[in-house]
Amino acid sequence: MDSCNYEEIPKIIGFSSKHTWRPILRQILIASGALAYPFMYGLSFGSPTVLIPQLRREANSTAAVSDEMESWLSSSMSYGSIPAAIILTILADVIGRKRTCLIVSLTSLSGFLLYYFTSSLTGLLISQSVQGVLAAAQITTSAMVMTEYISPQYRGVFLNIKGASLFWGIWVSNAMGTFLHWKTIGLLGLICAVYSMVTVLIWPESPYWLSAKGRYDECTKSHRWLKGSSLDAEKELKNLIAYKVNDTSDAKSDLSLWKQMTNTLKTMSQREIYKPILVCLSIMAIQQFSGKYVWTVYSIEIIKKITNSESTAYIGMLTLDGVTIGCMYTGCFLTKRFNRRVLLLAPASVGVALLFLLSLYLYLIKLMVISENNIVTVLLLTIFSIAICIGPINIGTVLMGELIPLKCRTACICLLSTTIKMVMATVIKVSPYLFRTSGYHGAFLFYAISTLVIVLLVYKYLPETKDKTLVEIAETFRKLPKTDTLMVPLNDNNKL
Repeated sequence: MDSCNYEEIPKIIGFSSKHTWRPILRQILIASGALAYPFMYGLSFGSPTVLIPQLRREANSTAAVSDEMESWLSSSMSYGSIPAAIILTILADVIGRKRTCLIVSLTSLSGFLLYYFTSSLTGLLISQSVQGVLAAAQITTSAMVMTEYISPQYRGVFLNIKGASLFWGIWVSNAMGTFLHWKTIGLLGLICAVYSMVTVLIWPESPYWLSAKGRYDECTKSHRWLKGSSLDAEKELKNLIAYKVNDTSDAKSDLSLWKQMTNTLKTMSQREIYKPILVCLSIMAIQQFSGKYVWTVYSIEIIKKITNSESTAYIGMLTLDGVTIGCMYTGCFLTKRFNRRVLLLAPASVGVALLFLLSLYLYLIKLMVISENNIVTVLLLTIFSIAICIGPINIGTVLMGELIPLKCRTACICLLSTTIKMVMATVIKVSPYLFRTSGYHGAFLFYAISTLVIVLLVYKYLPETKDKTLVEIAETFRKLPKTDTLMVPLNDNNKL
């Protein structure tokens, strides 16, 4: 890595108050390519929901797709994302964000080609597994692009749109599968994959990655191309280079592999590393154990069995998906008005209360104390979906992108993504068994208790991150002496 002294940093980055409209347009262009990944992920994630009923109707038999195959088709994408997450994080560190995203685009293109042309369950299973790269990109390369390429004042909005894009993909997939043949989902995926590939070719390399590699001149050019030369942009650039210059924790390239691994593990044992990682895992656990993704995958089967009406199941599925999308965009507005903690914890608490209420409601129906009402059931599920989407699903994605440490960033993202996807795949895979053995009232109770415990932990340890740069957020987890400050004074509104 090239050396750089404190005194040389002002000369490296210079200063200019110039501000134009071009940086935001460039950021929008880059975001559009990165947002194609969660949208394609949603297309693939939602396809089993409508694919399996179509295959059973075509064969005029439920045996055409067994319960075991149904669970594998629904969870194979998440299991496939586990090795993909490891590979993508390593590639992002070695060859950069841009070329890694290009690989993601090409891989997703091959997965949709197989989906469109296959006619066997084995082919569909392989296609879903291949698309695990999209599930991995959702919390690896896509998160890197959104946090490293986008200015802090716009970052929260774009990260919210990223979460909404996933559910747009799910809704479009379910709508297409309801009214059209399931192969049309693959055709749309092909178009999106080509678009993402074309836009990636225009991107510069991430200034954060260039800074990490000691390529400060290229970092400066990339940062100014992306974010302009305004006062805030120059301050962010100056802090970025200063942070890396003072960071002596990274393993040097001339060390042995074992020594580098030892140094990485030693660094990750520091409070400023393991604490945000644990907070990120807790936030993502709220998403998984709230049951939102489970209800998304098995929505038709769940609503059909609760209401005993197939038409209500399809209407309920599309309604819940539409409500989810609306809530995600509502969250985009709310992130500019409220603090991150409030937006996460308040809706999550409402979601927990509704889980307990749904569990009690379904249990009373089972005991025949009250009679089941389709409107009440769908209404409760809708309100639950609103609370979880505005809170944990929406702001959780934003927080994870902001909290991932700058030190050992590759190792941290790899650990986070593999753990999250393993939990997600397992929860989706075992949920049908949980429904059969405990009933839907028992499943709701399990998710309610699990989510409540995690929400209490997050309430205790989550810091506020709104409108802070990644360097400032990283500093909140450090116990610094009073004299140890950043080179550039922070704004009064961004004090740590």
